[in-house]
Amino acid sequence: MGCRSRASEPGTVNREPGTDESRSVKRRRFLVAGVLAMAALTAQPAAGTNRLWFVEEPREGLLQDAGVFSKIGPERWEASGARNYVAALTDFHRQVEAAVAGGEKPPRLFYFFCTVYFTAREEGFRGDLGYDDTQETRGAFGGRRYAKSFLKAVILEGFGRVATPVNGKDYMKYDGSWGYGPVPLGNRNNALVPRRSAAVHRKNPLFKAGRKFLILDPEIFNALGSLEWEVADTGGGLFMSQIDLYWGEGYPKGPWPDTAMAAGCSLAVQWIAPVVISR
Repeated sequence: MGCRSRASEPGTVNREPGTDESRSVKRRRFLVAGVLAMAALTAQPAAGTNRLWFVEEPREGLLQDAGVFSKIGPERWEASGARNYVAALTDFHRQVEAAVAGGEKPPRLFYFFCTVYFTAREEGFRGDLGYDDTQETRGAFGGRRYAKSFLKAVILEGFGRVATPVNGKDYMKYDGSWGYGPVPLGNRNNALVPRRSAAVHRKNPLFKAGRKFLILDPEIFNALGSLEWEVADTGGGLFMSQIDLYWGEGYPKGPWPDTAMAAGCSLAVQWIAPVVISR
């Protein structure tokens, strides 16, 4: 059933259906109430009392209960064996407080963008999965041939695990020249540790070789399971504001451009991540 609007008769007030007050009356009362409220706020308090101006510090909320912080970051945590992010962060704060109480200087906070790199496994680069499995060789391979897409991944990541070991070496390497090696290595011939080793720009003055630091980001923690990292590699191809985190071995997520992502890792890049570096 349709409903027509009622025209007001001269000298009457428009009323909402089912109410006793008009819009204009409500507006006037609201304005009066607002003026009175502003007057109360701007009035000078009586001498000898500050009751109207004193606000007690809250004893509940984000600053009082660390458990509430879990609602800020993602509730899930995917990395196998990882602790809850809030528990890890709480431990970190306790360690900092203890160190400062012992006379140490507090750590410094910086912001970087973080990426993830990994060691690709040869078996994952199959033609039926969409990869370019054209067989190619290089001078250092001794006639051995590998899928073109796998070689491209090794160039990107630095190392790749071959399906068949060569002279007892399970990994192919590329650092400007091709070869084989026993384990994925950093720039000091140090073995890379999954979810622990990180690469930075070789000229970044904040990071010395082997320096430990923390990344306080729930997404990174949930995906890789670690707060603490160590500078184990460098690269001129990285940005000065970039940290490249080592995932470990894995199959690629998909054909190009996903060749550069590990299938088991849900994180590709985190653009703004707080990084704590000790003095």
